[in-house]
Amino acid sequence: MVKNVLRACLGLSLCLGSSWLLCSYRGGFAAPKNRVVHGLMVYILDTGVTTKLRSAPKGSVVMQLPAGRRYRFEVEAVRNGWWRLADNQEIVTNDKPDVEYRVSSPTWVHYSLLTLTTNNAHRQWLTLYARPNERAEGVYSFRGEIQIHPLEVRGEWCRVQTLDKKYTGWLQRRWLSAPPAVHS
Repeated sequence: MVKNVLRACLGLSLCLGSSWLLCSYRGGFAAPKNRVVHGLMVYILDTGVTTKLRSAPKGSVVMQLPAGRRYRFEVEAVRNGWWRLADNQEIVTNDKPDVEYRVSSPTWVHYSLLTLTTNNAHRQWLTLYARPNERAEGVYSFRGEIQIHPLEVRGEWCRVQTLDKKYTGWLQRRWLSAPPAVHS
């Protein structure tokens, strides 16, 4: 029985990639340690000299991006405050001439350097909730568009923190967007 389960896990992990699937000895499947997120576009907001992209959370530096520019890219997993950039993508900025960097190996960046903007051009009242549910207690309400740090994603909800770190709560992903990469 255990051998059949292990064979099934091996076959699925070869088809789907080992980071997508972990097999337990009880015949069930568990989610990977990294929470996988699809399609979360973010940009870097860094006032330092360079933005350091790392091989792992707190790992060695694999790439340095010059500061003073906005870089737009997709993240796909989060672990302990560190976001993994989606593989095989270009990090783009609209500097003249256009500057592009290619990410080909696992690359991580800390959440404090990442920013999203609320997509709220019609200035509706939006609320950050204590839990990913509209019936949960409201933590913070605001009108218009603000910049926020992404912390975590659960389905259609994203846990975010205001740039001043005063408020942390859950907001539906439909209200989030990364603005186009533009030169600061």
